[in-house]
Amino acid sequence: MIRGATDQHLWAEGYDRESDDVFRLESEVAHDIAKHVQSHLSQNQRQIFVHNHRTDPQAFQDYLQGRHYWALRTKESLKQAIEYFGLAIHKDPDDARSYAGLAHCYLVLPFLTEMSPGEGFEKAREAAGRALALDASLPEAHLANAELLMYHDWNLFDAEREFRRTLDLNPNYSTGHQWYGEVLILMGRREEAIREEQAALALDPLSAVVHHEMAGILRDAGRYDDAVRAYQETLKIDPQFFSAYWEMAVALRRQGKLAESIRELRLGAEGIVNQYRMNPAVIAAIEELQSAHSNSGRYGYFRQSLIVHGYQPRPSFYLARDYAQLGNKEAAFAELKRSYENHDPEFLWIFTDPELESLHADPRFQNLVQAIRFQ
Repeated sequence: MIRGATDQHLWAEGYDRESDDVFRLESEVAHDIAKHVQSHLSQNQRQIFVHNHRTDPQAFQDYLQGRHYWALRTKESLKQAIEYFGLAIHKDPDDARSYAGLAHCYLVLPFLTEMSPGEGFEKAREAAGRALALDASLPEAHLANAELLMYHDWNLFDAEREFRRTLDLNPNYSTGHQWYGEVLILMGRREEAIREEQAALALDPLSAVVHHEMAGILRDAGRYDDAVRAYQETLKIDPQFFSAYWEMAVALRRQGKLAESIRELRLGAEGIVNQYRMNPAVIAAIEELQSAHSNSGRYGYFRQSLIVHGYQPRPSFYLARDYAQLGNKEAAFAELKRSYENHDPEFLWIFTDPELESLHADPRFQNLVQAIRFQ
């Protein structure tokens, strides 16, 4: 270890271990580095360095493959990730990290495939529970539990506690900062959410997923130009990240840039149809947005947008948003109620979505918001 500013030699050590002792080796090296740089470690962080479990070398390779495919965030890559985590668990049933990896797969599958939230989150809860039972100090397991508290239980207060626990155990966990930003933006704490996403980006600057999340946080914070630039950065890193087009279109629409919004929807339509298994007819519906807007302005646009969103999985929240923009409060509340009754994850954005602001003063809106535990 060398001090960069002065080239001063600080520390060096060699380690010779069996390959089935990789977790213990990792902990030992991290502990030695922390000691020699005089880093202050919390009790929770010191727990990470206590690993008595020896792992099968091939199981560890399978685990690493699983993490790689999970990070790609496509339907096929998530299927491969689940297979690799399953192989790792088969070879090493006490491998807590692979159970946590499996939980992370099932957490994101409902957002990226036709898997229902109920099925995905229940499988995630089972895997996360197993990971925590095997290693209560594992940050990845606490992160999965935090996501379940947020998306399955709608308990943002306890979710924040688990996110903080995750980052106390591992302050350099990019996904931990990324997902913590989500719960903060839902709680209306915009600047804190942006700081968490900035921390995630500093730790993993080449991740399309993290850039995409930063874009979403900026968009929900009302910083639309910054959000569009972040979505463009996402697509620069991964041109196949088609949902970035779809989400960018929302940022442009909120700025009143409907023509540009339609263009981004059209660019992403084909890829989204393949990834999300939408009806291909959605592409023709998107192409009709331009003429609808030309003929009838915003009213025509949002009438046609209802048709576009009708092709989406779990469309109720998006339909409610369109009806609110059209001034049809009864239809908007009917769709919001349906989203609530179906326990759709999208319902969590009811409080922060600016396109629903016209409904805020209605007592029905306040009753729906109370379904979410913000504190």
